[in-house]
Order: sequence, then structure tokens, then C-alpha cells
Amino acid sequence: MIRRPIKLRYRAAVQRMCKGSLLVQTNGKRTEYMVLPGGPISDDTAKHLIKHTLCRPADAGLFGDQPQSWKFDTPQ
Repeated sequence: MIRRPIKLRYRAAVQRMCKGSLLVQTNGKRTEYMVLPGGPISDDTAKHLIKHTLCRPADAGLFGDQPQSWKFDTPQ
């Protein structure tokens, strides 16, 4: 039996992002999102994080306008 890691809830993901974690999009058989370090999150949680007022793209992505990672713009 293969066990999948428990997905982070929105509140836990926001806390991680505020501490410097990245939201990363991976493209395999299907698009998945992870907070690194932290763990996997649902597509809905990823959408809410990307819409957050502190969220900024961390890279330009392969095509320049499609980022694959995001971070919170917070003072460190």
C-alpha cells in the first residue's frame, strides 16, 4: 500500500510561506503543487495562495510569463 503525504491546509501553507517557503508547481502526469519545505497542497489551496496579496512569482518560468514557483514578499 502506497501512502501519500497529508496535504497541508491553507492556514499551515500560509504560515510556511510567511517563513520563506516556496510554492512550487510540478508537471508530471498531472499538475501538482507543493510548499517547500512543507509538503503537498491541493489545487484550491494553491489558487488561494497565488491570489494572496503578498504572493509574487519567484521565477519567470520556461516561457517567461508562466511562473512555476511563487514566494511571499515579506521582510526577512
